[in-house]
Amino acid sequence: MPADSDAFLRLVDVHKSFRDQTVLDGVSLTIQEGENMVVIGRSGGGKSVMLKHIMGLVRPDRGHVWFRNQNLAQLGEEEITPLRKEMGMLFQNGALFDSLNVGENVAFSMREAGADESTIHQEVARALKIVDLPGQEQKMPSELSGGMRKRVALARAAVSRPKLMMYDEPTAGLDPVVADSINKLIVRLGNDLNMTNIIVTHDMVSAYTIADRIAMLYEGRIRVVDSPGRIKDSSDEVVHNFINGISDESKAIF
Repeated sequence: MPADSDAFLRLVDVHKSFRDQTVLDGVSLTIQEGENMVVIGRSGGGKSVMLKHIMGLVRPDRGHVWFRNQNLAQLGEEEITPLRKEMGMLFQNGALFDSLNVGENVAFSMREAGADESTIHQEVARALKIVDLPGQEQKMPSELSGGMRKRVALARAAVSRPKLMMYDEPTAGLDPVVADSINKLIVRLGNDLNMTNIIVTHDMVSAYTIADRIAMLYEGRIRVVDSPGRIKDSSDEVVHNFINGISDESKAIF
């Protein structure tokens, strides 16, 4: 692998607090181009805040976020906007516009960017074919199953062919069979479009299926980064308890 200075994405000693609550307390993480990095950790532990730092939507109190060797923490809004266009984001609930049909949802960012209608039509059709929903442009979100909504949201995020794709709980609320299809789609889409993927999830089945490496965010820091196999066999008590769903509370309260 290349040296850290040549890494696709680097978070270096990132700190962030909101009022008197420390959310990130020195996060350092390196992600290489083309890698599938899964981030696990307890709810409310700062995973989504970390993604917002990577997108430049939140600035660190201290530390640096390097994307393609540019320090996002030091860029102004005009400088960071072109870099954001190289990023895609799939939100937990899909966040489709209920008043727009599938084709209009997928085309939304392209229309906002002023693309011509011929290009939009071609790219929307391509994106829907990639997510196994060809010819579904005229359907409304209300007509779709949960898994189909996720696929449409993924097509919308991927239509501009971002270099970096981020997923926030992509299989949340899906049954195991549909979740497995989304996991395989994420891997396939990353390979087909040569994307680097960051996946935030609590679903360890998804984590083991998708990840090249898994990072655990715990108490505001990255506690461990390792291969799925090593994570699964970890002797670290915190890691072991999390991946096996074991409460660290000494007493249960009923």
